[in-house]
Amino acid sequence: MLKITEGMRKFALLALLINVTLFIQPSVSEDPPTTEASPTRMFPMFPSPRHLYVLDTNNVSETFHPTIATLEGIVNRNEPRIYLIWYWKKGKTDWAWLKDTIVPKGVSYENVTDPINLISTFRKELSGYIIYDPNAPHTVNVATTMAGILNATVAHPEVAPYLDSLGLLMIANLTGRWSADETVKMYQWALDNFWENCTHRMLGSLKPGINHLRDYLVACKAFTFFLNTTIPDEKTLLNNTLSQDDIPINTPLLGWFPENTEAEAVSLASENRLFVLATDWAPNLSVHSAMNES
Repeated sequence: MLKITEGMRKFALLALLINVTLFIQPSVSEDPPTTEASPTRMFPMFPSPRHLYVLDTNNVSETFHPTIATLEGIVNRNEPRIYLIWYWKKGKTDWAWLKDTIVPKGVSYENVTDPINLISTFRKELSGYIIYDPNAPHTVNVATTMAGILNATVAHPEVAPYLDSLGLLMIANLTGRWSADETVKMYQWALDNFWENCTHRMLGSLKPGINHLRDYLVACKAFTFFLNTTIPDEKTLLNNTLSQDDIPINTPLLGWFPENTEAEAVSLASENRLFVLATDWAPNLSVHSAMNES
């Protein structure tokens, strides 16, 4: 079986974004804006953007990346207003999509250089923040699932004082709750406590440390995980997650899987009647999915 490399996945994003902006997204007249899919639409539809605050993540500490990515998802759920420039090819691709496909449709933008100012601008749209544990990396995905449901942003412990200074409430602190090797316990806890309030029309498999897709998963309230099929307990939990009774047939699983597990993971998704889109490096989908074809 052909092995899909990171470079191939990144190159495939061009086709994916074209699908999101031109083919998957129906005209506004067919359905009102919503963060849920529908019988006539496989993916959610967001209101069209009018003005975007653009932040270049190349100039922002990586400790802030989960925070601004999840902020983007919460804010853009109501109306896309944040657009992030990520570091692939020094942001040239994201700038190109902004200037070539978004601005020509009448969307204005302004550059923002300070992530704290950006968070402050939209702090009233947040219920607070959730601290993940950098010593247990998968807690960033648990926090991502929680963030989408609770309208919160995700924060590295070092970012928390900045959020406190803005008057944001700490909703949960996941530091020290699990050790790094208790991946199954983390995701099982999230499944037991938050699955009911997640969308069941989309799931996310995202490697901790990759934040490009995180805005879209938060905006759609998708259950987010990263499980390895070569580890028996993780494979069992992955199957249990994908086989939940309330997941409709042909539900998309966005993201990707641990290295050398893609064949088995994709097969497992197919057996449970889901299809996989290799979108772990897909940025700003909460903006691109709002751009209808007109």
